[in-house]
Amino acid sequence: MKKFVKREQFENIFGEKALAYGLFYKHNIALRFELELPHKGVFHEEFLYAWERAQTIIQRVFDSESRVGVCLALESDKKSTFSIREQIYDLKCTGITIPKGREYWFVLGEEDEGNEYYLYRHFILYDAPCKDLKSLVWISLAKSLGIRPDINGEVYLFDLEKQILAHPYDNRGIDLISPNVDKLNPIYQDLNHLLFDYDREKMDRVFKA
Repeated sequence: MKKFVKREQFENIFGEKALAYGLFYKHNIALRFELELPHKGVFHEEFLYAWERAQTIIQRVFDSESRVGVCLALESDKKSTFSIREQIYDLKCTGITIPKGREYWFVLGEEDEGNEYYLYRHFILYDAPCKDLKSLVWISLAKSLGIRPDINGEVYLFDLEKQILAHPYDNRGIDLISPNVDKLNPIYQDLNHLLFDYDREKMDRVFKA
C-alpha cells in the first residue's frame, strides 16, 4: 500500500477537518477575510476587486517562501481520474503544472439532497513554486463568477512549518486556520481591516483574549 507521507503530515498538523467546506466555522483558531465587492458590479469588477484583496492576504501568509503546499479538491460524479481530466487541463491553461511526486486519493461525499447522486472529491496534494500562487488564487475566485479557466472544486494552500492553511473559497472570501493562535495573531493584527465584519466578534474573542 502506498504511503502518503505528505498527507499524514498535513493531517497531523491541521486535523481531519482541514479539507472540509466552511473551514472558519469548523475550527476555533481561524480567520475569515472578505473579498467581495461592497456593491453589485459587473463580473470583471467583482473579480478584480476580489483578486487584489486576495493577493494582499496570500502574499502576507506566504511572503518569502520559495515553495507552497497545495491540495486540490476536484469534484466529479465519478471516481475515475478520467472524470477530472478537463479540470486538469484548465489548471494547465493557467500555468499550473502538477508534478509526478504528487499524492492522490478520493473520497465519496454525501448524497445530494436525497437524489441518487454522489459527489466524489479527488484530492491532489503536492508542493508548488510560489510563482503558481497567482494562478491558484485565480482558479479559486473564477469559479463563482463564470470566468474561465476555472475548476469544479477547491484549492487549499498551506505551509507545514508555519502551520497555516489558507482556503480562498470563492470571490467572497478566504479562510485561514492554524492549530496555534500565535501563528495567526500577527496576520489578525496586520490585516484586521480586511476581516469579515459579520464574523468579527468570534475572531476578536480568540485573538484579543
